[in-house]
Amino acid sequence: ARSNQPPQAVGRFRSSFRRQSYQVQRKPSNPLTRKSSTRKNKVTVGAQFRTSLKQLTVALTAAEPHFIRCIKPNQAKKPFCFDSNLVAKQMKQTGLVETVRIRKEGFSYRPSFTDFIHAYQGIAFPYTVKVASSLRNCFAILNKAGVTCWHLGKTRVFLKYYHEDQLRQCLSDHHQWAILLQAHWRRIMARKRLELLQAEASRVKREARDFCNWILATSESTLCTLQALNVEDEARH
Repeated sequence: ARSNQPPQAVGRFRSSFRRQSYQVQRKPSNPLTRKSSTRKNKVTVGAQFRTSLKQLTVALTAAEPHFIRCIKPNQAKKPFCFDSNLVAKQMKQTGLVETVRIRKEGFSYRPSFTDFIHAYQGIAFPYTVKVASSLRNCFAILNKAGVTCWHLGKTRVFLKYYHEDQLRQCLSDHHQWAILLQAHWRRIMARKRLELLQAEASRVKREARDFCNWILATSESTLCTLQALNVEDEARH
């Protein structure tokens, strides 16, 4: 059957029908899907805790944290009063004594190859040579210093707590030589400076003496001229 409506009315009806069907397709048919979509947008407590924990881990990794153990010197917290029994009891209860013992038996000083060679290069190599950060060079420095009971890793040197003092003692002679060279260099520079000052003083004295002689000669010639002029004036009168 044919429709009696005009073609324009039929076109408007079709477009409105398409818009309504498109809106119906966009609406969720099940209310549970709507709840799940709203739940995805919310941030849970666990997610917030995980994010804050990641931020704290990043901050601790970038910094160098130091843990300080506070110990009371006495129960009354009075100044200039030290109770040795109380302090020893706190150190034992907090595990500080055990920690010190473990650190003493282990390798407490662990510098990298680069830091180790930069600090103790002078023991086995001259300072004018650029030494590579390698395991062989670290071994040469330790062998030259006579240090024992150490280990070398892939990128670090594992040393005891007393090894650092031994290495510094090996460098003490170098420091003494450096101080001696600095003293000699300062003495040479001071002597050169003194010679320059003495030459400058001699020049100033010579110029001052010449200036005084010139003033004296000029004053004598001026005095003679004035006396001659006075004699001429008296003769005229």
